[in-house]
Amino acid sequence: MHKTTKRGFLKAALASGLALEAFPARSASQKSSEQLITIIDLDKCDGCSDLSIPACVRACRAKNQARYPEPQKPVQPYWPQPKYEDFSNDRDNISRLTPYNWIYLQHVSVDGKDIYLPRRCMQCFDAPCRKLCPFGAIDQTKQGAVKIDDRVCFGGAKCRDVCPWNIPQRQAGVGIYLKVEPKLAGGGVMYKCDFVLISSLKAKSLHARRNAPKKPCWFSPSRRQKKSVNP
Repeated sequence: MHKTTKRGFLKAALASGLALEAFPARSASQKSSEQLITIIDLDKCDGCSDLSIPACVRACRAKNQARYPEPQKPVQPYWPQPKYEDFSNDRDNISRLTPYNWIYLQHVSVDGKDIYLPRRCMQCFDAPCRKLCPFGAIDQTKQGAVKIDDRVCFGGAKCRDVCPWNIPQRQAGVGIYLKVEPKLAGGGVMYKCDFVLISSLKAKSLHARRNAPKKPCWFSPSRRQKKSVNP
């Protein structure tokens, strides 16, 4: 039986073009006129204290339910690590980011004032995760959404390592690594918010605002906001 090391496999994989399905990357200078940004009014966000699940979290989970991973069980560890990341038995956890929860509210107190911070992917204009992914599994749409292609992602988690907020989360037992070298390559697939690519961003914006009682967040063309800041 032919034996290989994890490093040897990854070198061979890159040389043979396993990532050919990845979308071509765009440079930061190629920003589109369609670029959107999210505006969040923290003075209006009250954390939906009267709801069991914050409206933005509920809307995100409802929209993305069909996209959540369904891992093969039992999940096997991958060498040389005797562990893996499996959140499939903790799907209802909304207190942090997981492959099954792509936004959560962080509660902080500043000078006695309660502030609720929606934590999710910031969809960076020049996303470092997109540049670092060795398999080119991350691309950015014209609207600015930073997308992880689950058909290509090996779950190496370099995107999480380089993210200032450690946003992407890994789920083992899913992804292309299972078909290649499940004990040597990767460890699953990385998941995060991507503006709900299955629907238009305008529809997503309306959906989020209708579900939030005080309508504290909305999408807006970046060019419009630049004009308001620099008239």
